[in-house]
Amino acid sequence: EIPDGKYAVNIQALISKYRSEKKGEKEYKSITGDSLSFTPEDADDAIGSLPLADYIEIGVFGEEDEETGAEQVLYLEKIKVSEINNNFNLIVSEKPFEVGVDPYNKLIDRRSRDNRKKVEEAASSVEKTEKTE
Repeated sequence: EIPDGKYAVNIQALISKYRSEKKGEKEYKSITGDSLSFTPEDADDAIGSLPLADYIEIGVFGEEDEETGAEQVLYLEKIKVSEINNNFNLIVSEKPFEVGVDPYNKLIDRRSRDNRKKVEEAASSVEKTEKTE
C-alpha cells in the first residue's frame, strides 16, 4: 500500500515465443534469422525467443466477491512486449490478490498454469515462458 491508499504492484515476467517446426522442435529464430536471448541471474541456460513485438494482456485482480464468486478486475490492459525480461509497475485502487500475464489464456501456451500468481506482500512476480506462434 502506498501513502494515498492505493496499491503499487510490480510484476516481473519472463516472456518467450517460439515456432514449432515439422517434428515439433522449437525454433527461436525468425525467417530472417533474428532471435532474442536472456540469461536470468543464477541460471546456467539462456532463454531464447523469436523477436517480440506483441501486445499481451497484463492483469491485476482483487479477491472474488463472496456472494457472487465474480472476479474483481482491478487492471487489465494489453501492453506491448519487446523483451524477454519485463518489469511492469502498476497502481491499483484496491488491494490486489492475484496478477497475471495473459491471465485469460488467449494466447497459445503449453504451460498456461503459470500465467497467474498470488500477490506477495512486498512484491509480486509472474514468470511466463514460451509462447508459441
